[in-house]
Amino acid sequence: MVAVMRRFFLGPPGKKEDVSGDLPLEPILRAREAFDAMGRRSKGAWMGTFTADVVGGVPAVRVHPIEVRGAGRILYLHGGGYVVGSTVSHRGIYAQVALHAGAPLIGIDYRLAPEHPCPAGLHDALAAYEALLAESDAPVVIAGDSAGGGLTLATLLAIRERGLPRPAGAVLLSPWCDLRPGLAERHPDRGLDYITMRGGDRVARAYAGELARDDWRVSPLAGDLRDLPPMLVVAGADENIVLDSEQLAARARAADSPVELHVEPGEIHVYPAFAPINPRGQAAMGRIGGWIASRLGEHG
Repeated sequence: MVAVMRRFFLGPPGKKEDVSGDLPLEPILRAREAFDAMGRRSKGAWMGTFTADVVGGVPAVRVHPIEVRGAGRILYLHGGGYVVGSTVSHRGIYAQVALHAGAPLIGIDYRLAPEHPCPAGLHDALAAYEALLAESDAPVVIAGDSAGGGLTLATLLAIRERGLPRPAGAVLLSPWCDLRPGLAERHPDRGLDYITMRGGDRVARAYAGELARDDWRVSPLAGDLRDLPPMLVVAGADENIVLDSEQLAARARAADSPVELHVEPGEIHVYPAFAPINPRGQAAMGRIGGWIASRLGEHG
């Protein structure tokens, strides 16, 4: 599976790619189409209903699982390197998280780079969160994978900075939360994962736009991690950016913010997304769903 995914993301073995200069838009548009095609083939539809909506002015989808066990909600921020991904590409993981947590899930189509660099996506996440606060007193857990995990952390920092009510908790799956220079050197490709940082600096530059890459809105790991809600961080030991998850947990603990870190041996980037074909992914989804349910229950 990893070999197939590496070919999808990185091309044929030995392929050389120019990773300098600006990020070209045409291959990004093709990648977005390919991601959405995968999402349309997902088997998650039987787990609940999907309804298009607009939340806080942001295009969204509401996922209602077949069983709802409380009044809480999940705001989910999809991954895709801050440049690809959508509410279509992530239908499968939306359905899995909503089902295991027993809670409605709201996924949003936040704006993507390079057309809309940071902080456009962060503004969209905040707008959606504020809209959910306005529509109900029911608690909210924010969750996200990969770049969506990094955006989740940035959203937590922005919520604190604005003095908004805190979410009940946050789940970060393999978060990419440190976009400062030197990505390929910090995260060498060990050949075990399907995501590498070979072109990470070019993507990071596109996402940062006019902001410095050590700005907390771009690299939330570089921000002040004090006074954050409880977080669950889940990563795979064999993924190339596991260091971001480990450092997030260490820095959050040093700042007295509650965090649980689970690093699964032998697993890859966002491995819970492969739950339909991976028993360890299924176990992770159970862990994630139970954690979310406990946070929503405690704040319900």
